[in-house]
Amino acid sequence: MISLPMQVDQTLVPLPEKVVDQYLAILGVVRREPSLEALRELLKAYLTRIPFENISKLYYRKRLGLVSLPPIQLYLDGIDKYHFGGTCYSNNYHFYLF
Repeated sequence: MISLPMQVDQTLVPLPEKVVDQYLAILGVVRREPSLEALRELLKAYLTRIPFENISKLYYRKRLGLVSLPPIQLYLDGIDKYHFGGTCYSNNYHFYLF
């Protein structure tokens, strides 16, 4: 079982390249220079590939005791391995970090 702190550090720091690469792979998009078209592509991929659900929150609370947003790596692993997604809080927060 994974041991996680009860509170997740909400400090905004750049994501490691490995995490960005995993995020892009999950979304099915390639890294591009920032542009309006690149943002549109990211948003379209995000809205069509990341489920809006609350089962993951219930699972993480029961299994891990997590009562706040999941850390980015747990969030991405949940999407990749279990087809989780999140609620508006986790989905929007993690997309903003991206």
